[in-house]
Amino acid sequence: MEQDQGTNHENAFSFERNSDQNQLDSKYHLAIHKCFQKPTDMDLHGLQQWYEEYNAADGRFLSPQDPVIQEVQSDELDRTAIEKCIAGLAEEVPVTNGFCDDCQGLFDNWPDLSDPESKDPRTGLHWPGPGADWKHAVARDCHTLVLEAAARNGCRFCAFLVQAVRDTGLLDTVRRIEARLEYIGNKTTASLSVQNWGTGPNQLMWVNFPGKVCDHCNGGVALDMTFDSAALEISAKIPAEELPKTVRDAIHITRELGLEYLWVDSLCIIQGYPEDWRREASLMSSVYGGSFINIAAASAVNVHQGCFLKPPHLVDGLRASITVNGSKFVRDFRSRFAYDMSTIKSHLATRAWAFQEKILPSRTIHFGNRGAFWECRAMTANEFLPDGFPHDLSIYLINNRRKKEHFGSWWSEAVRLYSAANLTYSQDKLPSLSGIARHIHHERGGQYLAGMWREEKIEAQLCWRVTDPRKRPPWRAPSWSWVSVNGRVMYHRTQSGILDDTYAHVVDAEVTSLGDDPFGEVSGGWLRIGCSGMLAAQFSDGKTVKIESEIGEMSADGDFPVLQDCLDDGWEKRGGTVYLLPLLGGRSGLGRYVSGNDGEEGEHIDEMLVCGILLRSTGGAAGQFYRIGMFNFWRDQWNPTLEKMERGFYDAFLRAFEQGGKAVAERVQRRKESPLMGSSVATALASGLVVLIIHWARLRATNNHYSSPRDPLNRSGSDSTNTIKKHEAMEKALKIQFYILAEMDNAIGYTAGSPALK
Repeated sequence: MEQDQGTNHENAFSFERNSDQNQLDSKYHLAIHKCFQKPTDMDLHGLQQWYEEYNAADGRFLSPQDPVIQEVQSDELDRTAIEKCIAGLAEEVPVTNGFCDDCQGLFDNWPDLSDPESKDPRTGLHWPGPGADWKHAVARDCHTLVLEAAARNGCRFCAFLVQAVRDTGLLDTVRRIEARLEYIGNKTTASLSVQNWGTGPNQLMWVNFPGKVCDHCNGGVALDMTFDSAALEISAKIPAEELPKTVRDAIHITRELGLEYLWVDSLCIIQGYPEDWRREASLMSSVYGGSFINIAAASAVNVHQGCFLKPPHLVDGLRASITVNGSKFVRDFRSRFAYDMSTIKSHLATRAWAFQEKILPSRTIHFGNRGAFWECRAMTANEFLPDGFPHDLSIYLINNRRKKEHFGSWWSEAVRLYSAANLTYSQDKLPSLSGIARHIHHERGGQYLAGMWREEKIEAQLCWRVTDPRKRPPWRAPSWSWVSVNGRVMYHRTQSGILDDTYAHVVDAEVTSLGDDPFGEVSGGWLRIGCSGMLAAQFSDGKTVKIESEIGEMSADGDFPVLQDCLDDGWEKRGGTVYLLPLLGGRSGLGRYVSGNDGEEGEHIDEMLVCGILLRSTGGAAGQFYRIGMFNFWRDQWNPTLEKMERGFYDAFLRAFEQGGKAVAERVQRRKESPLMGSSVATALASGLVVLIIHWARLRATNNHYSSPRDPLNRSGSDSTNTIKKHEAMEKALKIQFYILAEMDNAIGYTAGSPALK
């Protein structure tokens, strides 16, 4: 939508007026105009050029990453003037019964987005009906300074909107745009949009950039808001005044709840004694898993800040009565950020040890800078919406570990959250997860392998990747385990129907515990993997490799992208061969819709993927390797520069694998055998070596992989019989068993002339 027009006598910019634009109330304009200063380091010509570009931008697709938005980020905001302006505006904004006039007017005249042809059989009302799905309307103007002034006067809805914009990290960005528009005399403001959420009873809300309106929630400042219909007593010998404030607050909460006992780990575990710490750490699954309630000081950065840190004027949800065409409704307004900010994005959540304190208890109450937040196995709620939120928040994390069909996805999400948390002591990576692992093992059984579960499609877990690679930490786990690195870790889902084409499988596995806790620190471990081949390659740079052909020459298929596990490994600078070992492939579970041509119906395409791990020889005994990274090769992938889908590396990799995977395996087989063979494995384990044994075996082919007409191994789209026979012949040629052994520290090794991982 075009911006509203006006005239500024200082610069004589002129704008054509658009009656549909949101105009700032004139009684607020003078105070705001005095607040904003001319953007620094910008002449009038530059400001006019920016305005023309901003004015021409389509609000439906405008995002914070667009150059016209990025350009304002260097503008300085006079925060003293802004604070003075908000204080002045507060004198002009009346608030009655918890709402300002603008918000009460909105509630009394809520946009009618119903379908006039469809009625709710229970009420007889048109709300919203299939003909009104995703229908959209602009609800009110939203100048951020006026919103904050009203919030400080007690308007709960304005406070809710301000906090929601602040949660996106774009509050200052919107204010910089407001400042530029104000300086050039354009009085248009940001606006609040409302949209039906499909045909359901809920609605979405978002704030548009100033002077812009988009008809869907992908544009503007996407708020994603919706609305819808302890074990040891503290000794009395410790004077209360000597306890830290956070502990004193916890005691107060415990007493208010009518409970008699409170466990505080810093008091109940003898500090500075490793033996007591190790013993108590192994009992955390019982302490937190058996507690009546867990009290979380979510926002305190130390023990002296306390639990009650909610700032004044904060509103993180509210209930209000709205009127649509004379019909009244009671609606709960909530932000998508409410749960995350109170729990998994709080300061407490950055501590790895706190993760099991969140997962294990049956109920937790969080106290922090968002107020009080409750979660249990039945509901989530906060002090603003005490009747609870819809069942789409934390209950998944608390409950789904108990459901067999959801456990694989649950553990993947748990690993993603836990791996991003921080540890004071690097070696605590496994101990601080041991309580959860022990609890899961008690509920479900299964073999636990240094952060992985053998029975949950471990091949997918082995394809983990680090989203923010860091320096490699001191050794604490085999390099095939995500525990061996720092940073957030993710891997593909493990449910049936996803990545069912198997190029390798774990035949056997074992880890050696450092102490008595089978879920704590480890001193070694090994895997035996059956697989169908691997490819050799050379680094082109730190992010790509060039695959060798079966005769040792470089492939003509170009550079293949890979992801290294750690920043400081620098394998690309050392030269030499690396190996790509594919583990899984097939349907990824991620799809896209492709429109048809000339009015034809489009189709939904499930993206194809092959993923595996990247290996490097240790340079020691024959066949010893490190895991140094992983790879994901998609059939089609998004090119952010060209803003379109383009051909990925899936077809090219499988073509190279078909041609050279067997040859690389045979070449490795001909190498000199490692001294670690047969009975030497037990000796190696006993001496503290980390051993990974890879057993080369047949590829388990799936019908999906061989019958797909889009599969590169059947490129003509004809019958797949010949392709299957070709693979069966290749598999028979790989019956010779390669034993790949041995990893010391992070190394991955092999013996008997076969490649190996550590």
